Amino acid sequence: MNPIYASWLIQIEITNYCKFKCAYCTRATRHFKKPYFADLKFIEKALKSLKGWKKGVGCMGGEPTEHPQFDKICYLYQKYFPESQCGLWTSGGKYYKKYKELIDQTFAILVFNDRTKNISYHRPPLIALKDVIEDKVLLDKLIDSCWLQHRWSPSITYKGAFFCEVAATQDLLFKGEGGFALEKGWWKKEPPQFRNQVNKFCYQCGIPLPIQSKNSTTNIELVSESNAKKLLSVVSPAALRKKIRIHNNIYSKEDINLMENSISRPPYLPSYSHDHRHQTRFSYVRLPKNALKWMEEQIKFGSVKRF
Repeated sequence: MNPIYASWLIQIEITNYCKFKCAYCTRATRHFKKPYFADLKFIEKALKSLKGWKKGVGCMGGEPTEHPQFDKICYLYQKYFPESQCGLWTSGGKYYKKYKELIDQTFAILVFNDRTKNISYHRPPLIALKDVIEDKVLLDKLIDSCWLQHRWSPSITYKGAFFCEVAATQDLLFKGEGGFALEKGWWKKEPPQFRNQVNKFCYQCGIPLPIQSKNSTTNIELVSESNAKKLLSVVSPAALRKKIRIHNNIYSKEDINLMENSISRPPYLPSYSHDHRHQTRFSYVRLPKNALKWMEEQIKFGSVKRF
């Protein structure tokens, strides 16, 4: 695993509200009875905890522009970090349009995905590896070489800091004990220092499993048995409406090898062009050169092993 400080960006999760409630979302938005909207005091504390951090600082949801104090949040980002370090992940909507000028003044990094028209694909995060992999050595290898941890971001929620965005989601969804205290330099941790979070969350996660990514617009979401029970215990609206299906396949090392060689691998980096918008039909990514450099550095820091 990579140390937290090798990451190209750290997300601050300002809300988990999203009207789309896609299946397989890494924020599990369809499984929460009630969304949260982080208060400004927490957001400022999160930003202050990143003092000395020289790479990306993300603003993430849910849909962050739906936060009722989104404009004030933008001003906090401007107060603590230069535009070149700040990033926004959004699916657009009326508040995105309302705050577009402020967004462009605040966030040099912009990842826009219109989910009313654009289909996304995700690995099923709620297929617990421990339910489908019996070989402990293989299980640990998959976790230690997780593509998401090697190529994406740690996250901060109102419950603390986490080495991985999916770990942060699991803690919220399944009412965990919270993350690291938002103290100065928390992001300097090496893998042994966040091993307790790995042990708590990674065995319950399906992201490292090389299963074909699933269409997020589907009505039914694949989950494993232990996570299905946990979803019911936290009164997941989707689970109660029977919008989940148990995935109980057991995979051997040979199965994993075949899957690794046959699937379409997830895009580790978004498409881009330097300092310009890269546009598909319904989405675009704006990444300045500094962000591209951070991403390349993170990937070089640790390589994902295949089996």
